[in-house]
Amino acid sequence: MLKQTNDFYRKAVERVTLLCSFLVQKLLYTSTFPVNFSPQRVLVIKLDHFGDLLLSTAVFNNLSLNFPNASTDALIGSWGQAVLETHPKINRLIYYNSPGFSRQAKSFTLYQSISLLMKLWRQYDLIVDLRGDWLTVTLALLKSSPYRMDRATLQIKSKLEQSTSTSIHESDRNLDLLRSYQLKIGSPFPTFYLSATDQIWADAYLATLPTHRSIVAIHPGSPIALKRWPMERFAQLADWLITDYQSVIIFVGLASETDLVQQIQRQMQHDSIDLAGQTSLCQLGTLLEKVDLFLGNDSAPMHLAATVGTPVLALYGPSAPERFGPIGANCNTIRMKPDCPPCMAPDCQLDGLGCMKEISVATVKKSVARIFQLC
Repeated sequence: MLKQTNDFYRKAVERVTLLCSFLVQKLLYTSTFPVNFSPQRVLVIKLDHFGDLLLSTAVFNNLSLNFPNASTDALIGSWGQAVLETHPKINRLIYYNSPGFSRQAKSFTLYQSISLLMKLWRQYDLIVDLRGDWLTVTLALLKSSPYRMDRATLQIKSKLEQSTSTSIHESDRNLDLLRSYQLKIGSPFPTFYLSATDQIWADAYLATLPTHRSIVAIHPGSPIALKRWPMERFAQLADWLITDYQSVIIFVGLASETDLVQQIQRQMQHDSIDLAGQTSLCQLGTLLEKVDLFLGNDSAPMHLAATVGTPVLALYGPSAPERFGPIGANCNTIRMKPDCPPCMAPDCQLDGLGCMKEISVATVKKSVARIFQLC
């Protein structure tokens, strides 16, 4: 009951925030830029988690394309530092741990939030709000910048006009905001920049593994329990990859997912590698760039693998791959219950019989075999 109450409260707050952001935009800001608009300082707001933040990186590239002389800062949660810290189009990262988005990091206090608000006020010529909260709406209400682009306004406008854009991918939705202001779009794909130091680390690590064998990275975790494929099926699949393809299996993930990985390994007949919690996000990205296949649930490592160009097989249940799926040259998804609406509930509404449990090991094997044939 408590979980349901919290979920209802979270959704209510999010909808009120969207509405307030829409009203502020309509009342105080124009929907076009003046001729030859050339902002010198730009702030992009994206308070989301790893995966959603990664999907927004194309915005920074395309803002730079349109405003090459602008210095662009990013307002993000501290958990997103590794996603953007190597991005060449970002001048500075500013951290704000919103209570609405903090999962593991401690949320900012009211005093910290107000102090940040005062520091940001009237520091920018243009603010691009991809997803904010009450603080960013307050920043807009105070007319902190002369121009503002707000994705919430675009969302509500689409609903009012009964647009069919709900099937558009999350990455493209971000770029739609730029398109609505007649800005040019170069590459629409997310990017993750790898450092030379991390390249050296990944090469040294891979040199310790057996040669002439395919390497498969598996991420069995997710912050949302309903998004996880059953442990015993990951174990069966990993054993099959080792037996039929002589693959080296590397389990990846957060330190908090180590226990999950170890439970899977105890159910396996063959040896595998547990790297959960033993790499930074940048090291993980560099490692994933060099493996032959990534397999896992809808999660940040999955999006990271797709962004660095690795063949991906992503398993979907309560979330929609049409909106949140991986983007890349060889990205594949499996979702077996298309009639089950996207759901972020704490417990399965189908008595645990829907979504991820509908995906059989045989179905995943078939997809893996096809990917290996193409590669």
